[in-house]
Amino acid sequence: MKKISTLTILKRIKEMLKNFTKKQYMFFGEVFSFWKLVGRISEKKSYKSGRVIEKNKLVLGIGGGICNLANTINLLIIHSPLKIIEFNTHSDALAPDEGGRKPLSAGTSVSYSNLDYRFKNTTDQAFQLLLWCEEDMLHAELRSERPYAVIYEIVEEDYHFYQKNDKYYRKSKIYCVSFDEKSGEKLNKELIWDNSSEVMFDYELIPKEQIKISSRKLSLLITILLFFHN
Repeated sequence: MKKISTLTILKRIKEMLKNFTKKQYMFFGEVFSFWKLVGRISEKKSYKSGRVIEKNKLVLGIGGGICNLANTINLLIIHSPLKIIEFNTHSDALAPDEGGRKPLSAGTSVSYSNLDYRFKNTTDQAFQLLLWCEEDMLHAELRSERPYAVIYEIVEEDYHFYQKNDKYYRKSKIYCVSFDEKSGEKLNKELIWDNSSEVMFDYELIPKEQIKISSRKLSLLITILLFFHN
């Protein structure tokens, strides 16, 4: 499949943003739906072909790349008191990490009439979601009437790759940890994603030091070594 550059994806997201209101207000009790905002994707709305995942394979499809937009919104919401009520994932190992590992830099999955991304305003204040593009950059901002009393942080634990049969997977547990804004006291640690993503790029590009051998394989290797040693 032809490689699609980050610049090309950003240009397509810029086209997507023309199709819906870039400022979204959310008041108490209201639910945000990604697909209610975006609507059905079609060539008539100027959507182009991009990278999509079908049956665990990367292929070209109309509107490919829109998951990047949903993922950007998800990152904002995780760092807020808004409550996520629908979150679906696909592999976050679509390409090698550039410039170090950034958990949740990809992985949010949306598919019209099937997989949505939704969150609810359960707070006592209004929020505003803003999305726009400037040159080659996608910008997203979440505004609130008052500052949060809580600070949110994404933490990833037990990050590694492993092999199962003839495939490799990226494995980790990703948490949202909240702290009191004034005292710094840890308030909560919530598991967001028990990640086990199939690697969809060249296995030769997986850092060898990040590959963990399963306990079963390790036990087998030890048994073999002991056999030959004796």
